[in-house]
Amino acid sequence: MSYRPRSTNTRYAWNASAMLGLFLCIILIGLAYYIFDYTQNLEDRLRSLILSEYYTELDTRLGKESSFNKRLHEALRNGDIAALNNEIQEISRWLQPESLYILDKRGAIITDGTDDNSRQGQRITANGVDLGEEETNANIKQAGAVYFPIGEAIDSNGFVYIEHPKKTDTLIASITDETAAFRNRLGYVFIAIAICGLLVIAVICAVIEKRLSASISRPLREMARSARQFGKGNLTYRIPEEKGMHDGFLQLAHSLNTMASSLKKARDDLAESEQQKTDLLNNTSSVICIKDCEGHYIFVNRMFEKLFHVTNEAVKGKTVYDIFPENVADILNENERKVLETDSLHETEEVIPQDDSLHTYISVRFPLHKKTGEIYAVCSISTDITERKQIQEKVFYLNDKLVTHEARFKAIINQSTEGITVADTEGNYTFVNKAFCDMLGYSENELLKMTVFDVKAPNQDPSSFQRSKTSREGMAVRVLLQRKDGSVFYSEVIGKNIEINGEQQVLGTVRDISEQVRAEEKLIKSERDLAAAQKISRVGSWEMDLKSNKLSWSDETYRIFELDPEKQDAGYQTFIDIVHPDDRDFVNRAYRDSVNHKTPYDIEHRLLMKDGRIKYVHERCETFYDNKGNAIRSLGTVLDITDRKLSEQALRRAQKMDAIGQMAGGIAHDFNNILGIILGNLHMLEKQLEPDRKTQKRIDDIKYSARRAAGLTKRLLGFSRREPANAKASNINLIISGMSGLITLSVTPQVEVEHIFAEGLWKTRIDPGDFEDALLNLVLNARDAMDGRGKLTIETRNVVLDEAYCMLNPDAKPGDYVQLSVSDSGQGISKEQQDHIFEPFYTTKEKGRGTGLGLAMVFAFVKRSGGLIKLYSEQGIGTTFHLYLPRDIESPVAEEKADMEGVSLHGTELLLIVDDEANLVDIAKESLEAQGYRTLTAHNGEQALRHLAENTDIDLLFSDVVMPGSINGFELAEQARDMYPYIKILLTSGYSGKVVADDGEFKDKLLSKPYTLAELSQRIRSLLDGESSGDSG
Repeated sequence: MSYRPRSTNTRYAWNASAMLGLFLCIILIGLAYYIFDYTQNLEDRLRSLILSEYYTELDTRLGKESSFNKRLHEALRNGDIAALNNEIQEISRWLQPESLYILDKRGAIITDGTDDNSRQGQRITANGVDLGEEETNANIKQAGAVYFPIGEAIDSNGFVYIEHPKKTDTLIASITDETAAFRNRLGYVFIAIAICGLLVIAVICAVIEKRLSASISRPLREMARSARQFGKGNLTYRIPEEKGMHDGFLQLAHSLNTMASSLKKARDDLAESEQQKTDLLNNTSSVICIKDCEGHYIFVNRMFEKLFHVTNEAVKGKTVYDIFPENVADILNENERKVLETDSLHETEEVIPQDDSLHTYISVRFPLHKKTGEIYAVCSISTDITERKQIQEKVFYLNDKLVTHEARFKAIINQSTEGITVADTEGNYTFVNKAFCDMLGYSENELLKMTVFDVKAPNQDPSSFQRSKTSREGMAVRVLLQRKDGSVFYSEVIGKNIEINGEQQVLGTVRDISEQVRAEEKLIKSERDLAAAQKISRVGSWEMDLKSNKLSWSDETYRIFELDPEKQDAGYQTFIDIVHPDDRDFVNRAYRDSVNHKTPYDIEHRLLMKDGRIKYVHERCETFYDNKGNAIRSLGTVLDITDRKLSEQALRRAQKMDAIGQMAGGIAHDFNNILGIILGNLHMLEKQLEPDRKTQKRIDDIKYSARRAAGLTKRLLGFSRREPANAKASNINLIISGMSGLITLSVTPQVEVEHIFAEGLWKTRIDPGDFEDALLNLVLNARDAMDGRGKLTIETRNVVLDEAYCMLNPDAKPGDYVQLSVSDSGQGISKEQQDHIFEPFYTTKEKGRGTGLGLAMVFAFVKRSGGLIKLYSEQGIGTTFHLYLPRDIESPVAEEKADMEGVSLHGTELLLIVDDEANLVDIAKESLEAQGYRTLTAHNGEQALRHLAENTDIDLLFSDVVMPGSINGFELAEQARDMYPYIKILLTSGYSGKVVADDGEFKDKLLSKPYTLAELSQRIRSLLDGESSGDSG
């Protein structure tokens, strides 16, 4: 309970009660003292009056009969009790006392004047006073008795006055009965008055105690109880802090409780500290003991208990003589005595028996002092160095042997082909062998005057000697040394610390590794050349250790597999994981059969990249076997044949198209002949007959069908034709403008048609009629893909296809092209359909809605014109066909836009390139870095966002629009702009820019695929330099 002061009124009431009780007590005490003093004076006067009668009678009798004294003295000397009794009886007749005794010097009864000797030797008392112990006559009188020494002189009045009555035998007589009775009556009066006074005081005290018990008595009892508890060590006891307590007691109780809490905390802290010290001493490997100044054990640690088979409790109070043999105990005792005498630390080496063997200890002893500076104990810490001593003795022995055979050793060392040196800790040579001298071209005497730093080639790091000096196990250090003639060579130095004649030295072995270094340099160059050759030829290598199943890859192998060697270790499971799932069993079986049957491993298979692309590789390997025929390792190569496979596929497709064209041409030729016959006969029938209306309708139906068949055969003949029939330099902008009405009629009113014509468009050499047919076929396909509703965009522009683009597209040739792009917002074409979309008679339309010749005719037209066609489609977004028609270089060039000739395209900005096509990313990265830019790359939007979060200094984001994952290029650009408002944005897509970015924020920030590296550099530089006022991206 916390301390709370009482009210002022309560405090005043208590003080008033206390003062009243105190006043009454003082009055009663004064009254009692007055009565007691008066009674005492009265008693003394009466006693004096009565005793004076005795004194007068004694004076008369004893004065007249002095022989009484002699007789009494004689009887005492002779021990005649009967004579003493006679004399006492005679005195009793004179004085008639209550009782009369003769006492010896100790106060014991000699006789009481009767024949009853039962009280002989006893001590007597009067009024509670032991008369035999009294020292003065005043106290004798107080006891109400009279003493007479026997054989002592008396005063002239015959009354004996004794200062020391115990010095002689004594006669004692009690006071008379009358005197005693009167005194008793006075005592009764005094007792009655005292009892009355005490009763009054008790009543007053009871009233006061009742009032003050809660505030004084009970707190005092509680404090007394707390004092007893604290004295017993119970510091958890607390004095109740109650409401009825007086302020002072409440404060005192609170202070005592606080003191108890502080004492308990201090005691607990001290106990914890002591336990920590004990744990520390018990958990060390050293033997620790503490003894008092007399040599008695106070404490021994756990290691002492374990080694000498005693316990801490059992050993307390014992000495070394109780534990160790006497000769050992004498030594230990003497060592401790020196510590006490010198009051300083002493370190000694001691041999102590332990489990039937002798152990050597290094013991450190030091005194422990009180606060006053007085020594109260000696602490000993001993460490077992037995094993160290044994090793040291062996080392000394071997060192002696080494010194003894030094000459023989030197002769042997001089036969070594490797240089052997010994140097001190400062690097000064103290020994060199002949091989080292020959290696450097110095004599032994010259080298012994030099240091290790003098023979190092200039500009060498001197730390190698320091490293070898501090190494106990020895270490190999490659050092370039300089010979006496100034030539330098590579050496391998191994240093090891040794001790010779008690001094630290560094033993070194030196080997000339010049040939090894040259071989290593050649090997490194060969590996570098091999890596370069592998990269150029796209051939990687691998090695499989069949004993440890460890697989290693070259850098080019990692590149082919598109794995990061720093993040992904080479391993067979890693390899199998990137093999196309349909080819894994084939690859596993082929390698297993090759190893088991010792047959060649020469296969082609597919790899499935993380972004879904398929790559083709050609693998070969040779397996090596040990003498028992067990396979030990395989060496192999992996060749990236993706381009070759794609070229082969393109070639097969072209050959197929050519074969189909020739077949179609032959069929069309024969079919035209048949149609000619049919149409001719129909014409003749119309002239010769006058058919009725019904017959005429049938003839018209036959003629219509024949003309349709003729149109089909014309298409087949056009598909098979290898050269354009009427090729001429044409501006396709004019052709498309002339077809605008036909195009509008060919689509539904719900289809929005947009024409985007490039200014200064180059001319191309084509057959205009074939171009119109190709464009119309593309328009009709777009209409059907949009189900009659959507947007159709027709766009033209000038493009330049460079070497980089042609490397990714083997069917393209570098040069200038006129590009026609036809884009729709339909459902798109799947990857599987795209592989067959240009094949004759292949159609994705419903049965009866198409012949499958439309896109085949477009493909044939482009090939006849020397161009190429590219399809870019994403399901759910739409499709774009890009037709690349070669520029007619003989035609005059229309007005062209000013290019950036003369403007530097270099820069140092940080660019983030994002595209799911790894090859496009690699080419853009290599080209832009060659121009000084710094680049980061990503293959999807998620990777790009991580780069943006980790790099706050990205200047420009260049991203594809359509990418795998949940984030497309537009969303990525928006998030990048939110993160960094002033970042530049450039997007790219195979679709027309008008299709993917119409009315969007990045409408003017899109580069259509395929783009040239020059176009990419120009657009990036323009954006970074500020393409338009206030442009931020």
